[in-house]
Amino acid sequence: MRKGFTLVELLAIIVIIGVLASFTIVNVVSYYKKSADNAVITQESQVLDAANLAITDYCHNPVNSKVKREKCIYDAERSPKGLVKLDNNGHGYVCLNTLKDEKYYTSEIYHSKTPCIGYVLYDINDGRYENGKAYLFCVNSADVSIYEYQTTKTGYLSYLIGCGYDVQ
Repeated sequence: MRKGFTLVELLAIIVIIGVLASFTIVNVVSYYKKSADNAVITQESQVLDAANLAITDYCHNPVNSKVKREKCIYDAERSPKGLVKLDNNGHGYVCLNTLKDEKYYTSEIYHSKTPCIGYVLYDINDGRYENGKAYLFCVNSADVSIYEYQTTKTGYLSYLIGCGYDVQ
């Protein structure tokens, strides 16, 4: 009569447990990445809300006309502290770093522990800011050309440079 397991049986059990553990770890890592992405998507919405509030405060309902002139539209010579920067295509954009600096409309944005940069892009029609969309890019600190998360893969570099971010 046997009183225990043979070495082959023990090794087979260890291999089975190892295979099951590897599947579990892959799923846990996948869920963690998905939850981090979902958190940034939620933060994109919050950044858009913050930009809308700042535009309301500085462009639509300023305390006085001097505040509107100095704080609404960015102009390097006349209004270097302006909130909204303009491109040549009828778009305006608000930089994330400006929202963080101006009255704490938003705070630092992270994907997991990776800091994010970004902007909110608007169509401007007759002084109205329409179709706002937040774009966030969470930069790997070791290599700034690698993004842990990005809203879009095209058309963002000029806006990030316009916001003063050092991107490659």
